Amino acid sequence: MKKWKCTACGYIHTGDQPPETCPVCTAPAEEFVEYKEKEPALETRGSKTVPSPEKKPETAGESQGAAKEKPAPRPPRQEKGWRRTFSFLVRQMVAHHAHPIFVHAPSGVLPFSFILCILAALFGLEALSRSAFYALIYVLVAMPLVLFSGYMEWQENHDAKLTSLFTGKMVCGGLVTLGVIIMVGWMVNNPQVLTTNGSRGVFLLVHLGALAAGVVAGHLGGRLVFR
Repeated sequence: MKKWKCTACGYIHTGDQPPETCPVCTAPAEEFVEYKEKEPALETRGSKTVPSPEKKPETAGESQGAAKEKPAPRPPRQEKGWRRTFSFLVRQMVAHHAHPIFVHAPSGVLPFSFILCILAALFGLEALSRSAFYALIYVLVAMPLVLFSGYMEWQENHDAKLTSLFTGKMVCGGLVTLGVIIMVGWMVNNPQVLTTNGSRGVFLLVHLGALAAGVVAGHLGGRLVFR
């Protein structure tokens, strides 16, 4: 039975043919390549069986009539200055899973802020409204790190494949950021928005929409982690 690997998310499918769409990231069948696990060859030495050393491929001079060797590829261009530092930081972020770490900050604070907003609207408490405002400020500060680290991980680990899963994550991340910007600006211009009967219902709907977008983004991200 053959194995097929999705080049977008790394999902492994077992079957004679690749699936029509990846069950994890919805990439089409064209994004699958045949996957073969490398197993070291074994040889017997006395009473022990050990991996045999890899044989070096024959060169053109060693095999009569063999094709000429291809020229070695040109080494990658060396980056200097701030570009080299930036590339190093990006590699470290991706290697140490910075995006899942950063995304937990707004994911935990945004529901807490929503609860504070509901309580402030129900009981008219200014202290709860201020606490919700500071929580939204925290989310607003964290979102650029979330979006940037997610974009770089998409570039490095998923070959920038624009499948419906990654598109959905980007749209949800943008909706969360837009919703938080609207709410912070609203509370700056009208600090009593949650303690008066004016438009607090609309404010809570905006907050609920941002929270729902964050939940969907977390669900899509979980499909990549727990595939």
